[in-house]
Amino acid sequence: MPNIANLLICLQQADSFFPSGAMAFSWGLESLVKDNIVTDIDSFQDFLEAQILYRWSSFDRGIISIAFKAGNSMEQLASINSFVEAMASPPLLQEGSRRLGRALVEVYVKLGLEAAKQIQLHLARSSSFIHLAVVQGYLWPSLGMDESECHAVSAHTAYTSIVSAAVRLGVIGHLDAQRCLSRMRYLLEKVLLSPVPNLNDLSCSTLMVDIATLRPYEQGSRFFAN
Repeated sequence: MPNIANLLICLQQADSFFPSGAMAFSWGLESLVKDNIVTDIDSFQDFLEAQILYRWSSFDRGIISIAFKAGNSMEQLASINSFVEAMASPPLLQEGSRRLGRALVEVYVKLGLEAAKQIQLHLARSSSFIHLAVVQGYLWPSLGMDESECHAVSAHTAYTSIVSAAVRLGVIGHLDAQRCLSRMRYLLEKVLLSPVPNLNDLSCSTLMVDIATLRPYEQGSRFFAN
């Protein structure tokens, strides 16, 4: 018998209606669209799978697990966050992770989550920042989510925000978006059933995306934050 309460909690966090700010980011897709590298559903599917396999699965998933196991230790949380900062990719993607991490903390503070208030106080004292995957792994257990649920919701929010960006950029339509999401569900099932990578094995390199986000565009010409 599934835990219905936990299922509803997960659905709430994963809903695009949840004000996480993720829909303001394309994670490099906009740059590749402008460069005519991603132009249709097939090239977009390749991009989406690369983001999940070589960025989320190979890095964020491991960070979520480490943060999940940190308990209530702000010292461990700061250490994990410093590691993410050192490993983070180009400035636009790095800043996106910071902004979403901060936004998620602020949302949960307003929702009255005590663990989020502790992070906010720590950030205020240290004049620091926090990355998205660290926040997800640290705060979601406070809602009653187990580790596998944290992984599933994080991955879902990552790829649905990218698919949403593709629709808004005109690369795919709404039906193609659903086809992409269905394909990702089967791929993600295999990913989530595989062992979580260890700290020393984490990597977050998608070279084509990294290079594309480093290219300058005219000021104000971006639709998304990255």
